[in-house]
Amino acid sequence: PAGHFVKVDDFEGLANGNLNGQTGWTTASTGLTLMSDPADPSNRVLKAENNNSFAQTEADAISNGGSGTLFFRMYRDGTVNAFAGLSEVESPQNWDDFKVQFGAQADVPNEFKARNGGQFTGLASGQFYDEAWTCVWLVADNGADEYEIFVQGGPYAEQQQLNASGDATMDFRNSTAESLKRFFLRVGPDRSGDFLIDDIFIDSSGKNLHRPQGDYPPAAINVTHGHPT
Repeated sequence: PAGHFVKVDDFEGLANGNLNGQTGWTTASTGLTLMSDPADPSNRVLKAENNNSFAQTEADAISNGGSGTLFFRMYRDGTVNAFAGLSEVESPQNWDDFKVQFGAQADVPNEFKARNGGQFTGLASGQFYDEAWTCVWLVADNGADEYEIFVQGGPYAEQQQLNASGDATMDFRNSTAESLKRFFLRVGPDRSGDFLIDDIFIDSSGKNLHRPQGDYPPAAINVTHGHPT
């Protein structure tokens, strides 16, 4: 099943520095750079460090009416306001271009946040640890325009489905009748820390809760590492 994942990017083989224009990425002019992983200097990751910056690239499309799974790892160093997810827009730049949207906001940086229709829903307060990698699986139903969220890392030694008061299904930010075909990352204002992301994969054929390839370092999950502040 892990073989159904298709790599969007793991940033290996790219040059440190500005991501814009490398392997099909389009970004804001500054603020999205490649750097060494703070947990493993031999690994390369993407750092989003400027307010209101964005990055987007092509992903294997999840067809309208179909379902699929977006996987990535994310990390925060301090207070962040950043989200990653999927869009049907050819060149997404704006917040409303998100359909599937997951990350954290500056008001409660140690809490995961998911866009749930017209509002944000807080999930697992205190569980998005600082200086720790978290694996994320976003399972999108592009027929019902909703998605589920699974994480592993930080306090979660095992994969955990996130929910809000027992509701584990989030609505797309906006409904769509098109394929989800772009990976989209955007950073908001009021951040003082850096948001890192790596190992972006997609399975456009359905729900897939495996870890793709398993070729990232064993320490990459950072289970029990980091701290909740």
